[in-house]
Amino acid sequence: MKILTTLASILTLLPGCVSNPSYPTSWDTVLDEKKCPRIDGKYLNSGVDHTGREINLSSFLFRTDNVKADYVRFTTTNNKVTIDVFNDGELVINHIENINNDYCEDQQVEFDLPETEGGVNRGGVLGYTWESALFSKNEGDDFLIHHNSSAIGIVYIIPIIGSAWSWIKFTEIK
Repeated sequence: MKILTTLASILTLLPGCVSNPSYPTSWDTVLDEKKCPRIDGKYLNSGVDHTGREINLSSFLFRTDNVKADYVRFTTTNNKVTIDVFNDGELVINHIENINNDYCEDQQVEFDLPETEGGVNRGGVLGYTWESALFSKNEGDDFLIHHNSSAIGIVYIIPIIGSAWSWIKFTEIK
């Protein structure tokens, strides 16, 4: 208990910030499913985040801007999600992600994203960054990502911690 109290005391001294915007009220309501949501479908590669900034789904998923894509297709079978990225009708990326009910959190599916930067050691900054993404759908059949990017570290001699959440929406192609 003494260690926990000491750790809690130290954490209150860390400067930092947290940004966790509410789900946009102008978007259709998130589906209220009592199990892992079905994220199957074809979605435009170009979407928007909660601020209106354009986001590419293929770039977000695979951490590369080198892929030209029109749409992304998700197919779920036997605890696997197949992600196919297409450009002009041609398959340009194929990825299979294993999932199970342990990957579900509050009616959202969590995927492991490729490491972005991880450890940082440059320009007076020493730290570590990590990300997570929760996938779901809304009543309009849009594909939703609730994205978190977090970091902890030291800038020169000042310890910091931070977390930023965002919402991203991609339109389903019927």
